[in-house]
Amino acid sequence: MDMNLQKYLSFVKTVECGSFTKAAEMINYTQSGISRMIADLKGLQSGLIRIGTISSVATHWLPNIIKEFQKDYPNIDYELLLGDYTEIEDWIQTGKVDCGFLILPTRPEFETIFLMKDRLMAVIPELILKRIPYRIRAKELDIPAYRNIAFALKNYKTASLAVKQFMKYLHYRQSNTKSDSQIQ
Repeated sequence: MDMNLQKYLSFVKTVECGSFTKAAEMINYTQSGISRMIADLKGLQSGLIRIGTISSVATHWLPNIIKEFQKDYPNIDYELLLGDYTEIEDWIQTGKVDCGFLILPTRPEFETIFLMKDRLMAVIPELILKRIPYRIRAKELDIPAYRNIAFALKNYKTASLAVKQFMKYLHYRQSNTKSDSQIQ
């Protein structure tokens, strides 16, 4: 049985029986096991997720991820810390953030989920191009350059239940109207 479903069942049985001990006996758990599962449910109902991110991920991916996550977990709050990849690595290492968006490779002790291979491009405003007295020709790089973007955390086993659930929503970074190619 799905563990979250088991937690909800434990909660319902506790309410029906009026005690942890009676509920535990009915569904063959210990009283402390029932207490722990209900505490986990409370942890999912409210909390804070601290996320280290670069501005483009905060702009293009996180609104969609958070919007979908909040449909199921409306009482979870977020603290976004904007920084560069090195700062985000340091924040994860020191515990200033729970998780973050990085480029690979990163520190070997981190647990990561590869999200996408992002093509690097140079973007020059048209106004600047008009000021240059000679013609500039746009062309592909001879060797395309990419960065591998990942979601990282220090240790999955010790991560909060809210962070573990949040990770299941990372696929919502892609909306119907925006593509991953907008990450800069």
